[in-house]
Amino acid sequence: VLWSIVHGLEHIDDYEKPLLDSLRRQPSDLGVTMLHRIENSGLIEIHGKPIKSIYNELLLNSKIPDSVRNQVNRYLK
Repeated sequence: VLWSIVHGLEHIDDYEKPLLDSLRRQPSDLGVTMLHRIENSGLIEIHGKPIKSIYNELLLNSKIPDSVRNQVNRYLK
């Protein structure tokens, strides 16, 4: 069911900015997975912000759960 939601969101024009805003408010496993899917599609930035720097920004967020921190660290390797 979650993958249906992900695929639906990915078909919305310019969904990347709201995704980034959501990740900044509350980093989540699904949000980081979607960010990684954007990166895997060949994009290297969202609205002028490099995806690698977004990952690093997330690691500095005091609200990041350990599971999300681990996921981000895997994607940075």
